[in-house]
Amino acid sequence: PLFVILIIKHFKINPFVFKKILFLNLIVLIALFSGIAHIYKDNLYYFTRDIMYFIQAPFFLIIGIYLYQEIRDHRKILKVIVVSSFVVTLYKISYIVFHPEIFLLSALKIRYDYDLSNGAAIITILFLLYSRKVKYRLFNGKFEILMLLISFLSITISFSRTNYVLLIVIIFLPFLNKIKASLYVYFSLMIFIVMLIFGASFIHTGGGVQGTDFMSKLEHSFQEMTIHDYSSRIEVMNDWRGFEAHLGLQQYYKGNALELFFGQGVGTVVYTPAWVFQGADTNLNVLPFFHNGYITLLLKTGLFGFILFFGWLYLLLKTSIRLLRTSYNNQQKLLGFILQASVFIVLFQTLVVQGIFKTTTPVLLLVLIGISLQAYATEIKKTLIL
Repeated sequence: PLFVILIIKHFKINPFVFKKILFLNLIVLIALFSGIAHIYKDNLYYFTRDIMYFIQAPFFLIIGIYLYQEIRDHRKILKVIVVSSFVVTLYKISYIVFHPEIFLLSALKIRYDYDLSNGAAIITILFLLYSRKVKYRLFNGKFEILMLLISFLSITISFSRTNYVLLIVIIFLPFLNKIKASLYVYFSLMIFIVMLIFGASFIHTGGGVQGTDFMSKLEHSFQEMTIHDYSSRIEVMNDWRGFEAHLGLQQYYKGNALELFFGQGVGTVVYTPAWVFQGADTNLNVLPFFHNGYITLLLKTGLFGFILFFGWLYLLLKTSIRLLRTSYNNQQKLLGFILQASVFIVLFQTLVVQGIFKTTTPVLLLVLIGISLQAYATEIKKTLIL
């Protein structure tokens, strides 16, 4: 309903903004049309479900664009986002209050027995750290410190490797204050991801059994992501993310020339070999999506969609740099930093936890990207008027 209301009130999207989301929209269209071409052999359930997964990203991004146009008090909308993310964090932290026995458990036991992983805390820290950096305070100083401490605690007890890496990214990203440094890191990571997907078999160092403690899991992280051929159930259990990515990549290579370029579309699934579960009843025998979101993009949108995705993130990064260079107030600088951080967050999340094309898409992050893009469009409009 909110989307419909905003569409009616603000029917047109600023052309400057539309160019920034064009690549993302093309990815969705490619997945849809490629899926229609294969619908005769796909399960209709997976076809319709995939559509919902893919359209969520541009959907919430456009909501962010319209919200920035609709709400004149931009400070208020930013505060609402921070408070929303902090409320989620408080909910996650409440597990400690009602389950104090958590402190007696091992890290992995906490990780898998309690749902403490909290991406919302990342949003809270992102906002509060950067708002202090640009001297654009959203809340009372003591309240900000309290929110930061609780959010840090939430991330700490989540024992989520993804959240730990994102926290490090957020803290150190402002040091990339030069244009060349930011672009250099982006392209370096992009090359690393491409090599990990298409050349991991050359850098694979062999199996190795993962230990039963959290430090062993941390040390095993890179091995778990590498994509290569698997021959034993133990190896599959230790490196499930890499195994499912391997299955997806093999399915992609089976496509014809058109499918290699445009993908096999929404509705495409991969079936786990029977020897993996040996007839056990599990929902992992069919894989519609993968932890490695780049494999999902390759399989369903082909090489074209894969390249478009990196192109879209590059456009966002360039936009963030321009916003930081041309911003006339601290709020614009804050949104520039947030957009820059969002690029690297999406880049990493897509590698390890599906990214923006998944069941529970990062709503607040996408809304923030939309808000930042509209802030950029507003800045451009004012520059042209002047």
